[in-house]
Amino acid sequence: MMDRSVVEAFLGAVAAGDSKNALACAAENATLEVLPLRLKGSLSKEGADFIERLHRAFPDLRLKVRRLFVGDGGVGIAEANLEGTQAAPFYGIINQEKHIDLDHAWRFEIAQGKIVGCRVFWCQNMLYRRLAVKRLDKVTITA
Repeated sequence: MMDRSVVEAFLGAVAAGDSKNALACAAENATLEVLPLRLKGSLSKEGADFIERLHRAFPDLRLKVRRLFVGDGGVGIAEANLEGTQAAPFYGIINQEKHIDLDHAWRFEIAQGKIVGCRVFWCQNMLYRRLAVKRLDKVTITA
């Protein structure tokens, strides 16, 4: 699989909430880092959990890739947008049924036709504002 097509297949699977097919695009020991969430680990474990939580929290999620750059050196960058309405808690942010429209970026490292590393970036304060979080020092309200 060409480097560009593996990234397209991965992001298509993420958009569909299909962690199994997303992980099929990755090497067994691929790493993941979601910087705004301070989430770091393996794509097979933490990545699958991230995809599943994303779709559980935003069941009508739409992931639109605006630009995709994949260089000869095995590095790819995707500029994308997430849209959806929150229906469940998301990493400590309680559900207030708010709509998100969040620009974000993915950075991929690719070797031998497989993703070996993935980093995701977005502005966490923008996510908080879109989900109507009132205080940034106390994100959740607990019972």
